[in-house]
Amino acid sequence: LPGNKTGAECNQSNPQWASVSFGTVFCLECSGKHRGLGTHISFVRSIAMDNWTPEQLQIMKAGGNQQCMDYLKSKGVAFNVSSNSSSREDVRARYDNEAAADYKVQLKAKANGQPNDIDVHTTSSTGRQQQRQRRGRYSSSNKRKQKQDLFQGASANEKLSLTPAQEAHQITTSLLRTKHLMEQNLDRTQETSSALESDAQALKQAREGQS
Repeated sequence: LPGNKTGAECNQSNPQWASVSFGTVFCLECSGKHRGLGTHISFVRSIAMDNWTPEQLQIMKAGGNQQCMDYLKSKGVAFNVSSNSSSREDVRARYDNEAAADYKVQLKAKANGQPNDIDVHTTSSTGRQQQRQRRGRYSSSNKRKQKQDLFQGASANEKLSLTPAQEAHQITTSLLRTKHLMEQNLDRTQETSSALESDAQALKQAREGQS
């Protein structure tokens, strides 16, 4: 899908996380920012590690990073991802608003083949055929292949087929990244705790000196 070869929030390549709510993909770090919005705003899934329902895959197929960005920008939402990262405030500003809430409704309608404001330009026979195809459910035999094509942006001539060893490597890499981020957060928490403890000790000494 257009825009899915890089993350929606920071342009990092090979994104491994997704928002089912918006049909977008992004990196591990940005997945934490989306989780911070709450599941009522953005429901986050791991592409490699989580199980996906046919309905969720339909939404992802109907979505895409470029489509989401174009829609929100057309509604006046700031969506500049030229930098290598987006702050939590940037992510919240993009998705915690009326336009983003409306996009989620329109995206579900599109995934179900219903009239929507996203695809008003799709009136050709090809477009109608694509909408009919979205109503179909994914069979268990080709679900994995369709999932890979969706998230990695593969064309008809470059279908991706991961071996069990490659899938295990992806999962291990994601887990190691998650562990690294957790360790970083723990270090920051410990530093903050130490600083607060030092401030409390200094305040105590100052009060004792005054008395």
